[in-house]
Amino acid sequence: MSWRFGTNANAGRRAHARRAAMLLAAVLVLSAPAPRTCSAESADSRGFVQLSDGTRVEGEIFGPSEESTIRIFDAALKKFREFRLAEIVSISLAVEKAAMIDKFTFKELGWDEKIFSGKSFPRIDFLATATLTTGEKVAGHILGVVYVDDGRSTAKFVLERYMRGEVGRKVEDLAYVKELCFAGRTAAGGGAVSATLKGFDGKAGLYVMCNSSPLLLPAAAGKEGEFRRDCLAPGTYDFFAVSDDAIHFSLSPPPDAGGPMTEAVAAEIKARVGEIEEFFTGKEVLHLAGGDKAARALVRKTRTEKSTYDRMKDPRFHRFEVYSMKKTGGMWLVESRTFIRRGADPEGGSASEPKVVMVPSFAGHLVEAGKETRVLLEKP
Repeated sequence: MSWRFGTNANAGRRAHARRAAMLLAAVLVLSAPAPRTCSAESADSRGFVQLSDGTRVEGEIFGPSEESTIRIFDAALKKFREFRLAEIVSISLAVEKAAMIDKFTFKELGWDEKIFSGKSFPRIDFLATATLTTGEKVAGHILGVVYVDDGRSTAKFVLERYMRGEVGRKVEDLAYVKELCFAGRTAAGGGAVSATLKGFDGKAGLYVMCNSSPLLLPAAAGKEGEFRRDCLAPGTYDFFAVSDDAIHFSLSPPPDAGGPMTEAVAAEIKARVGEIEEFFTGKEVLHLAGGDKAARALVRKTRTEKSTYDRMKDPRFHRFEVYSMKKTGGMWLVESRTFIRRGADPEGGSASEPKVVMVPSFAGHLVEAGKETRVLLEKP
């Protein structure tokens, strides 16, 4: 079982250089050492890899060899840094940019003139954030390979700076790595949350999200209704209980919200969200938290118009995201979008669209360094 996150970046402008780089990349992947258990790693090498489509692979995490490292281009220092897996608590990946790319070929070898095919493929660029055992966070583009052995099979994950899909697919079709976490490790200065879901009958998964970060982090399920999340940076966190038929949530304001969220400010934000052109043509702001300088919004997005999606007749698409927004130069800009849930129904139906329930007690929980925050989350 294998997932590949990304392709080789910046292969060059000229066609012969691009082909040479692709050939070299293929040779490197095919000649990679076979996965094996690294006995040098301690018992805390167990953890999980979470994909954007909800797939979660748990087990022993290791590299192609005991000398293997994860490389990250540190955006702050403007240089590559290498880290052994033993130095890492977690790696989270956020979407830096997502777009449909027009496929083309070069008119002649060695020339820059392009011939476009009229077809397109999806591409997602990622920004990785690695949390180290020292408590340091390193953000930038990533390169590395890890394996996860769950005791029955071994899954391979290739971490790179971007991912591209096949011609004819959409950005929404791509399943990518969102998080890698060593469950038994805690960063220096990190905290944890233990939460009890009451009234959900064991049918909901629980996620946590800091009000200053775009990352939605899954909490590990224990006995029925009990959840725990380690490796959290100090901050204020909100909870999302997501089941097949409902999303229970609330949002706390970002730290730099500014003045109050007046009706006029809310109207500006809603108007700006509606102006953004993308695949989804319908957008509705379901909940806002923040002020006149920064805000967070839960946005419901839909599309009923015809598209190239051919798996069902006249589908209705829906998607829920949290937008982190800031007002810059008199205009509200979306700094990040965090995926919560998506789905599609045939012939314009809405049977699979979940009910959205705002529960004030799900927001604003403080996590402190070296401490555990306990929370009771009740279904209204």
